[in-house]
Formats: sequence, C-alpha cells, structure tokens
Amino acid sequence: MTPQVIENPTYYTISPASATVSFPDLASPFQQDFCLTANGSHQDIESWIIPLTRARPGFDSRYKIKYRNIGNVTVSGYLNFSFDDDYMDFVSATPVVNNQAYSLLTWNYTNLVPFETREMEVTLI
Repeated sequence: MTPQVIENPTYYTISPASATVSFPDLASPFQQDFCLTANGSHQDIESWIIPLTRARPGFDSRYKIKYRNIGNVTVSGYLNFSFDDDYMDFVSATPVVNNQAYSLLTWNYTNLVPFETREMEVTLI
C-alpha cells in the first residue's frame, strides 16, 4: 500500500500519534496500524494542471488535469477548466466534457472519496 500524506491533519484524529521502530531489534518489515477518525465534516478538493507538451502556435498542446479529495468526506461536484479561446481552440478531452462554453470546459464528478485522485487529459490547439 502506498503511504498517504494527510494534507490537513486537523481534519482527523490519528491514533497512535506516532510510532517508533528500532532496527534490527524488531522484525523487518515492521507493520504499524493507525486509526484515522474524522474531526467534523470537511469538503476540500485540490486540483492542478500538468503540461504534457509544449504550447506552440499551430500545434496541439496536451494537458493533464488532476484533482483529489483532501477533505474527510465523500464529495460530488464539478471541475472547471478555463482557457483563452481567442488564442486556443478546444480539440478533445478524456473523459468527455459534460459542458462546453466559450473558454470554459466543465466535468462533473461523483463519489470522490477521501484521499482519492482522478485525472483527465485535454488537447488544445
């Protein structure tokens, strides 16, 4: 299992608060379970854009959009991606956009659980 980084530790009570491991006295690999309990209800979504190719006039530019739930409750909502339609044109997206307007693409998402990350790709020219 991949270790998780808790972006907002105040959203949770973590027990035990820490663990100390002394090698080679303890068996390797060492396993320690932790219990995370939500402190209230916090909806918190983080998103970022990663260019996959260089933006050059007359050529396709690809971008990966990633978003993740850094809160402590399952959420549903939408993600907007805006671009300057005077200089760029939308070519395609995976998954398909739910709504397209001038300079704005929108995707809906449902049941994004805490710590879950999803992504999409957009091509502009």
